[in-house]
Amino acid sequence: AEGQAALGRRDYAAAETAAREVIGSRDPARQVDAQILLGDALMGRRNYAGAFLAYDDARRRNPQGSRAPEALVGIANSLIAQN
Repeated sequence: AEGQAALGRRDYAAAETAAREVIGSRDPARQVDAQILLGDALMGRRNYAGAFLAYDDARRRNPQGSRAPEALVGIANSLIAQN
C-alpha cells in the first residue's frame, strides 16, 4: 500500500524501496504485486532494462494469473522505451 501511494505521488525511489522490501520478505502471496510495483517504479525512474526484468519476473512467477496481462504490457512498454 505504501508503494502504491508513493507511485501515485511520483516518488519512484520510495515505491522501489517498498517493492524491494516486499520482495525481500519472500511473502509468496505478494511477490507478483511487488514485482509489478517494482517495474512501475523503475519505469518512472527511466531504468527500462530493470523494469523489463521486474515485469518479466512477475510474469514468470504466475504466467496464468490475473496480473499476467499487466506484466506483459509492462514488458512491451519497457522494450518500446528502450527502442
